[in-house]
Amino acid sequence: MTLAFIHLPQDALILICLHLSVGDILNLMQTCRVIHALGSLDYLWHRLLANWDIPLDVPLNVDLVTLPSDFLRNAVVKALELDRRWRDSSSHLHYAQRIISPNSSFVDGLRLLPGGRWLITIQYEQTTRTHITLWSMKDPSEAHPTFQESVIGRVRFLQAHHHELDQITIGIAFARGTMETIRVYNVLLQDDSSNVPQHPLAFEAASEELSTFGRIAGMKICGKVMTVVFAPLSPSQDEGKIVCVNLLSKIAAIIQCPDWSFACGRVKLFHRHFAVITSRYTPQNASACIYYHGLPSVIIDANPPSTAPCWPTTLPINSSPIASISWKADSTLVFELSDDMLTNTGDTCSFTMLGGPTHQYGNRTATSIVVLRVSFNGANVSCNPTSVTCRSLPFISEVRASPSGRRAVWLCPDPDTQECTLMKFASGRTSEAHELAPCVSTLMPSFSGLPFNPRDIHSFAFDEISCRLAVSLPSGELYILQY
Repeated sequence: MTLAFIHLPQDALILICLHLSVGDILNLMQTCRVIHALGSLDYLWHRLLANWDIPLDVPLNVDLVTLPSDFLRNAVVKALELDRRWRDSSSHLHYAQRIISPNSSFVDGLRLLPGGRWLITIQYEQTTRTHITLWSMKDPSEAHPTFQESVIGRVRFLQAHHHELDQITIGIAFARGTMETIRVYNVLLQDDSSNVPQHPLAFEAASEELSTFGRIAGMKICGKVMTVVFAPLSPSQDEGKIVCVNLLSKIAAIIQCPDWSFACGRVKLFHRHFAVITSRYTPQNASACIYYHGLPSVIIDANPPSTAPCWPTTLPINSSPIASISWKADSTLVFELSDDMLTNTGDTCSFTMLGGPTHQYGNRTATSIVVLRVSFNGANVSCNPTSVTCRSLPFISEVRASPSGRRAVWLCPDPDTQECTLMKFASGRTSEAHELAPCVSTLMPSFSGLPFNPRDIHSFAFDEISCRLAVSLPSGELYILQY
């Protein structure tokens, strides 16, 4: 039977393999050299992973069809093992590594970049000085800073985008009193910790240049484009602004926002579009309105006109939504957005919204979370909700949702016992022709056995690809947890 099978035409063998699960193919590859060679074809793995539903550790902004089969096979094996551990209802902590010891520089902000290999921390001293550090986490036991910068003031917004293999763009908006400043750095990555190089500024906007737009309400960076959202300086004004800047050419455009809620909404930035999400709450329900806009062509064109204004001069732009959608919930929810975007190609881009009950302690037997996968294909916006019952949760607080919506982590304090647990979410998926339901379980119980418990956590960051968490404590300590 085996001989008859392997003597079939290769095209027929590939068609048969495409009807098998990845696990079956990995097992078949162990049977003989012919099947092993068949299972090593790049084309086969590109087809198998076309609709893969587990986060893969692959280079950012790289199409899967450009990657060889051996790389994809290793990534799949690792992803399957991580998914199995993540979906397990018992907590499997592989290691907890302390990166920063107790010190006077309070770690208040954390950001794990996709893949879990790079971590950004914001540390406040007792004075007005703030330290921004990029850590290499390829080996947490030997974590070292690759980039360090200090500013006078408090960082209000931090953005980072790993858009090239050897470069990370880091943007900060910080304030000293009423004076706001934006700085953007292009950090060249290196593994040598003995010499931390100086990274020149890619962009800087001083207070006198920003004050004419209003108060900074948010900022995003994607590739070479930065958007900064400004809210009116006084309640009497009903107009906000969005300023888009090309970080290479310094060409800038300003979008007027006649609707006040437009400037107050959360913004997601993609390579060619941006989305604005506004939420409204009533005692009976919650609603989210999502509007997609195209980035001004003068900002993203490879060859912009020579007459295009450069920062701090801005070109006024009128922008109307390309597409929009509204979504309502039957009960009041608090929405959180995934901090990162999914790698997008062309006009297709996606992100996740995760909703949970507000801080109400009445009926705790009907608690649930809702995961909204928001997709835009260049003409239409769609929201695909998944509701998961969580009978043990009073409410959701401090949630970290992944861009794909397949994993999430949140702190869950109990108002009755004053204890706190760290919870995890895994979305439903197809495995071995079987449907696996979404599940919620405890990631860290109220008494963890570690040097700290969930109630001690001040801030944390989560990466869905590596299942790593970065946790800061009030003592100034910082830990990396690997699950």
